[in-house]
Amino acid sequence: MDDREAYEFYANPENLQVSGPPGRPRRPKRTAAKTVRFDPALLERVERLAGAWHLSVSSWIHAAVQREEYRQRVKWLDGHRHELEIVPGSGRACEPRAEGGGLNG
Repeated sequence: MDDREAYEFYANPENLQVSGPPGRPRRPKRTAAKTVRFDPALLERVERLAGAWHLSVSSWIHAAVQREEYRQRVKWLDGHRHELEIVPGSGRACEPRAEGGGLNG
């Protein structure tokens, strides 16, 4: 469709009808609020950091907590990797268990 065809198409009021639901897409609602107290100097630094990223203080703190939770989860998984590795015949990850037992099978 070239510019002239587009102009003619949108000149027809029937082609200007909005389709789909109005408004913004809905975000999942957060379920709990917690009260957190900060030292005034720390809060000032957090406010500056949030402003530098064009975020509210609440959004910046939420993102920082998510990053730290992820970092701690990765650290835990690294420390427990040996427990999580898939060993053939171990019965983990939907694999069949090895028949028999011990080295002599």
